[in-house]
Order: sequence, then C-alpha cells, then structure tokens
Amino acid sequence: MWLQLAVSAADVSALFGRLLPLRFDLPGEGRWLELRPPATLAMLPEVGAQLSCPAQVAYAVAGLQPQLTIDPLRLDVGLSLEGAQRNVLVLTFRLDAADTRGVPAFVDRVIADVVNARLSAWRVELPIGELLTRTFPLPAAALPLRSMATHVRGGDLAITADGLALVVSFDLEFA
Repeated sequence: MWLQLAVSAADVSALFGRLLPLRFDLPGEGRWLELRPPATLAMLPEVGAQLSCPAQVAYAVAGLQPQLTIDPLRLDVGLSLEGAQRNVLVLTFRLDAADTRGVPAFVDRVIADVVNARLSAWRVELPIGELLTRTFPLPAAALPLRSMATHVRGGDLAITADGLALVVSFDLEFA
C-alpha cells in the first residue's frame, strides 16, 4: 500500500513562517544568529527550499558584542529521505548568502563561514517509519480480529517548485 502526502509551496512557507523568530547559537560566548520575520520561501526542486529573511547576528569579540542586521539572509534547507529503508526525513541547513548592512563583503563571508560550520552539524531527523508504524486495537465488534498494525517499508520524496510530495510504502496486518 502507498500513502502520499502533498504539501504546497505556500504551506511549506507558512510552516517556516511560524518558526520565526528562530535563534541559532554560534560557537563562543555571546554569539548567535536570529532569523526574523517576514520571510519568503522558494522551493528548490530536488533539493529542498530556500528561506529569505532579515536576521540579526551577535558576535562577541575583544570585549565588544556588536549586533549586526543582515537583510537579506538566504538559508538553504535540504530535504531528503535517509536510512536503510528511506524512512527518515532529514532536514539540513546551509547559509547561502548574507548581506550585512554597513560592513564589507569579506565580513559577510566570515559570518557565513562561522554559521555554516555550526549548521553543518545541525540536522533535524524525523523518523517517518517510527511515526507511522503502529498497532491499533480494534473494537470488540470486529471479533475475531483484535488489532490492526501498519509497518512502513520505505518512502520516496519529490520536491518541485510547486511543493513537495512524500510517498510512504507500508504493509497492513490484522491479528
């Protein structure tokens, strides 16, 4: 059996909009990056999505803690299915571009390098297989059956400019 979940680009954008503001701690005391609304989102076919939004960065150095405004900041969000059965949805993050107001371009590159070093280790793993593999009790009226179980076998993910589609293959058992 197959189950398909289709999510439009507008729905993906609304989901990310609800996550903002979102703060990432950076290495070192008093260092962080905060993504702020409003945000726009574009789907990146076969890759994921790109979030564009204003941001604030604090980067303590030499006893100073300047807070700089980045507008726009572009964050690539990679989406993939991993695991032996392709049943774990993984989100990865990479800063694509940052335009920090009032500083030279080389500072933007330094900020991007620091942020990307931190984001490279930050992954969100959603165990689709575990979430959808369940046993449900059946009502007494269903005798002699006592339960119904779903077992995820694997999945597939398609990403287009219009949104994404997650397809899950599963078995259904009755006991």
